[in-house]
Amino acid sequence: MLRSSYCTLYQNSEKDLTELGECPYDQGGYFIINGSEKVLIAQEKMSTNHVYVFKKRQPNKYAYVAEVRSMAESQNRPPSTMFVRMLSRTSSKGVMLILQCEFPAGNLLFMVMGCI
Repeated sequence: MLRSSYCTLYQNSEKDLTELGECPYDQGGYFIINGSEKVLIAQEKMSTNHVYVFKKRQPNKYAYVAEVRSMAESQNRPPSTMFVRMLSRTSSKGVMLILQCEFPAGNLLFMVMGCI
């Protein structure tokens, strides 16, 4: 990586860089492979099989949203996502939960628990 501690340009002065034909203002941080500049782009991804709960800013229809991305460790399929959303207001029956999932087993689970 240009300007890293393994690079030959590391800690050269502006004068030395100019003599080598390099721009002294180039900050580096990229690679040169077969004469082409290559850049690594970091990607962040939420881990699977963990429940994440997000508090929504008000005014919003939902007060909280819980999300879980389920995936078996031995499979290469994309993860199934399930959301549980809690409405911002309560009704005469109590707090209302809204369930949205991409697989029918999630709906079945809530039906077995008595939540419809």
